[in-house]
Amino acid sequence: MGRIKNTSLFIVLFTSFIFSSCLKIGEYYLGLNMQPNMEDSPPIEGLNVFGVVKTGPTLDTINHFFEVHKMIDMLKLEDTLIVDNASIELERTTPDGESFGYFLDYSHEGLYFNTEIEVLSGDVWTYTCMYDTFMVQSAATVPNYPKMKGDILISENKGIEFSIEKDTTAHMYMVYIISGENFEIVQQLPHGEGDDYFKIKPEWELTRGEYMVFVFAYDRNLREYYTSSNTFFKPNAYRPPFTTVEGGYGVFGAMSSGLFMLTY
Repeated sequence: MGRIKNTSLFIVLFTSFIFSSCLKIGEYYLGLNMQPNMEDSPPIEGLNVFGVVKTGPTLDTINHFFEVHKMIDMLKLEDTLIVDNASIELERTTPDGESFGYFLDYSHEGLYFNTEIEVLSGDVWTYTCMYDTFMVQSAATVPNYPKMKGDILISENKGIEFSIEKDTTAHMYMVYIISGENFEIVQQLPHGEGDDYFKIKPEWELTRGEYMVFVFAYDRNLREYYTSSNTFFKPNAYRPPFTTVEGGYGVFGAMSSGLFMLTY
């Protein structure tokens, strides 16, 4: 069985999750103040959102994902984090200048959906989420579909090698290689110049058969969120909340995908 190299990114594609944030309380390193006094921190109030629109040749065309949670005082954890009556509006503007509006319906556990959403590369999407006195806004541009440059090469010694055509709309790539029950997941940032070259050697044996290679291109918002957000802490050190949205915390972003088949 393949090893997941970035668990948080795998979860966002196939199940729901939300990151919690911490109040900015400064840096505390080993040998200095060991832990801050949270009672001296003001209550955290607001919204923590996660939203992504997707396009591609697979189920990702309809597998859009939106979640809204409250930011609350850490000393009052008896309050629920779930927001079940937020008003979420999306606006899609195509490269031709056409505009479409969508409202999301609440489902469960802070999740919102609209099965009528259509997403294509080059779209510009705006996101507005309102709840109580809070309003969160953001915008995202859908990356171009990843294009394979040449053939996918595979060998037992070198692994799987391929190149994706250089594309300035893609700010991060996530590659899924699936063969039967085996899988490998690799995250890679684009190179500064030229096509983006991938050399992936799975931890499982490359045997004869069919392979699926999924390549996901992430927009700038998702790249900043996944490479800079509060997913872990240094020992005895705290980071301020990170966000790519206005009026709250979290992210709204876009991704496109390409599916490439390989027979070995």
